[in-house]
Amino acid sequence: LVSVYVALGEAQRRALIRHEHLPAGRIIVIPNAIDLERFARAVPRDEARRRLSLTGDQIAVAIIANLRREKRHDVFIEAARRLAAENARLRFFIIGDGPHREAVRAAASASGLSAESLHLLGVRDDVPDLLAGLDVCCLCSDQECFSVVMLEAAAAGCAFIGPDSGCLPEFLGHRQTGLLIRPADVAGLADAIRELAADASLRNRLAEAARAKVVASYSLEAMAGAFAALFHSV
Repeated sequence: LVSVYVALGEAQRRALIRHEHLPAGRIIVIPNAIDLERFARAVPRDEARRRLSLTGDQIAVAIIANLRREKRHDVFIEAARRLAAENARLRFFIIGDGPHREAVRAAASASGLSAESLHLLGVRDDVPDLLAGLDVCCLCSDQECFSVVMLEAAAAGCAFIGPDSGCLPEFLGHRQTGLLIRPADVAGLADAIRELAADASLRNRLAEAARAKVVASYSLEAMAGAFAALFHSV
């Protein structure tokens, strides 16, 4: 009885055909989108960094994700542990909440990282303001489809690292609009963070390109227009 199926990207469209055996002619792609106005209203970077207790020369790296097992916060924490030992300027943040919170807290405690190095901020409703103060945002999940946090980081002008999974590469061009790593890969994540921490010009170039891309094609208005056209077509 279904006239049209909506996939978030070409990779998901192919997966629906291959694994769910949906008819290819009835699948269209409409990607996720975000409210760009929320990011236009974000606080200035200096204020955002003050709220995060960051000094001018510190590099702030965050994972923003529900605390669920597949998001692999253990990978983020282990990468943070390795990097903190070699670069005292790095500060790490875990933003979000979820059913895996106790395991995440236990992993953070077992890492030996101080509360000054690794901050667990819990659930927040001011993500645009937080992103304005960060230098790098990342995901290191086992798998992703099409990350909203990736789009939010782009809108905030924050360099992004994400797993080469699902539809992420359709937005996250490697070394073009961000850095792609293998899913759940401690060494790959640590290498990517290390590179971005050492190269402000690369961070800025990737962030500017991602911001231009999200503004051009991933607004709520664009997504609503695509759904409106779909509804009229059926």
